Amino acid sequence: MLATACPVCTAPFEAPWLLLQRLAADERVPTHLCPRCTVARTGRPQYDADAGYRARLCVGDPTALVERDDGRLTRAETGKRRGPMRRRLDDLGRALSAIDGDGRPRVLHVGARDGEFLAAARHRFPLETVGLEPWRPWATAARERGLAIATTTLERWEDAQRFDVVVEHGLLSHLCDPVDHLRRIAARLHPRGAAVIEVPNLLAGAGAAAEVLSVQRPFTFTARSLVTACKRAGLVPIFAVAEQRLVVLCRPAPASQCVSPGPDAGEVALSVWGNDLRIELKRALARTGATAAAVTMAAGVHRRCTHAPTRADLAIEIANACERDSDLDGAAYWLKTSLRDRTDAEVEATLQRLDEVRHRVGMLVGAPRDRHAQRLAS
Repeated sequence: MLATACPVCTAPFEAPWLLLQRLAADERVPTHLCPRCTVARTGRPQYDADAGYRARLCVGDPTALVERDDGRLTRAETGKRRGPMRRRLDDLGRALSAIDGDGRPRVLHVGARDGEFLAAARHRFPLETVGLEPWRPWATAARERGLAIATTTLERWEDAQRFDVVVEHGLLSHLCDPVDHLRRIAARLHPRGAAVIEVPNLLAGAGAAAEVLSVQRPFTFTARSLVTACKRAGLVPIFAVAEQRLVVLCRPAPASQCVSPGPDAGEVALSVWGNDLRIELKRALARTGATAAAVTMAAGVHRRCTHAPTRADLAIEIANACERDSDLDGAAYWLKTSLRDRTDAEVEATLQRLDEVRHRVGMLVGAPRDRHAQRLAS
């Protein structure tokens, strides 16, 4: 079934699936988008759960990637990597606030890796914790932190314990049957417990899709597909975050076969393709700088784009290139252009600061403020 149907909503794998990419992580493996729930599927995943856990060794966490000014992707610096840990601890705090129970809450971390998260959680909250980690070097490192770790997968764990909170980060995308895995999480919860599930976000990943998608991560979720998977597994989301990472806080509930509402497959595909176009333009401008010829070329790409959110992103990249080359008039013009397609408070604030700088510079040198706009209009 996994080769012929969507594991989230059971839509048949046939012509209506949209081709997102022909390359995934530089491999000639296609990624398709489910027309019904909008989960992205790379290749034809058919391996077992144990192999999915092992696949985490082969790829990094895409939510830890940073996109540089030249469009390259790099891992976040040490200081910035503390941010995801703080956010994950905040997620756990929300889950602890949502549960009903007395005494010290019991928390299960599925795919605990080296125990860094559980150690930080125990330092911040009064908890009893158990971690599952089948890769022995990680499990050994976690035990050296004084943690209780079972060297197994959730699918193979024979212990019958149940927990107030079950937490999982970045594992679900590696598994060939995500709904079955979520059912096992639901079965480990007390009736008023909560689960925290985190996965990379297809619609907010750093960099081009071909660099984020991977055969080691056969499914990449949108908010719509993740919520659909949770509901079908007997987990109802009560809180969600949709940024570079997707996070849902769920309670156990009767399973539902409905598909969650959200952007349709066509809109998702346009967003992914648009992000790739943005990256290509960003890299081209990084190579050439904001020369007159380069800005004219970029303006042509922007003019031909028919997808408004992508047009806004393209305009912001052109503005960034102009600002790096100290063309403040050009930066202001393209920031204003981006606002025609998408209202953005951060862009408006940046534009206001830029206008203030332009005004001060103009007062000093007596230069006309709309020189760049006049040049483009001509």
